[in-house]
Amino acid sequence: MAKTKQSAKEFIQSTFPPMVAVMTSPAANEICLKNKLSFSELLQPFSKVQMEIHVREPSGTVAVLKELKLSISEWTTRPPQSMLARKYLNESVSQVTSSPSKTVKIGNRSIEVPISTPWFEHWRETFLKVQFPLDHEFTKHYISCFIGVSSNEDNLTGTLTFMNQELSQSINANANLANLPKWFGLNICKYYVMIHDTATVDATLAKTSFDTLKTFHGESNCFLLSINSQPTDPATLTPSVDHWASFITQRTNNMGVCVTELHFNVKTNQPLP
Repeated sequence: MAKTKQSAKEFIQSTFPPMVAVMTSPAANEICLKNKLSFSELLQPFSKVQMEIHVREPSGTVAVLKELKLSISEWTTRPPQSMLARKYLNESVSQVTSSPSKTVKIGNRSIEVPISTPWFEHWRETFLKVQFPLDHEFTKHYISCFIGVSSNEDNLTGTLTFMNQELSQSINANANLANLPKWFGLNICKYYVMIHDTATVDATLAKTSFDTLKTFHGESNCFLLSINSQPTDPATLTPSVDHWASFITQRTNNMGVCVTELHFNVKTNQPLP
């Protein structure tokens, strides 16, 4: 039997992880881009949890989750169209180098037989990535959404109101089977992340904004993420592991195609033309 790189458990965990959407305000996205990352890319190294997680079910039973892996992506991400999907599938096979083989003797003949099928694994992985969400399955439906805002929003309440409205409209639009993205249900988990740039925003202002956020959405649903965008001289940096390198791909080669972006005027609370 051909050997595979993953066990059955690893394959299921990597192929069908819980889907988490990311919605970011323009101000929050601008902060992340100072480090050449989007908000969803910033979260990627934390998408796999090594410790045990205890989840209490509605019945009161505590379930233990081990090696939880999340799939985090922009809520505007869309699968590629069929022509582009075929291109990705063809490339996934053609780019695979020759695999190791072993010699099998059949009668008087010796035949080189591959001991694995890496081309199929690449094809399968690509196929599952480019596949459109199916209505009778929930493997590509978002169960949660991270809503990212900045600690120095011009109009924090207006920004939150607009983003919540956009999210609600998207969730309610699932009644139309053709609409994307797909959501697991009408009541998904929503978590609010306030991104605070310590290099440019005063800590007092950040605390005031975060208190406002907690007042509207509850302390247990709100989190403050402090980052530093202060430029540093490369010559003074100590070599370290880049935790984001393996998650960042060229945006022009992404499997998902972002067809819309969130643009709005936070002062008038209306979409920009």
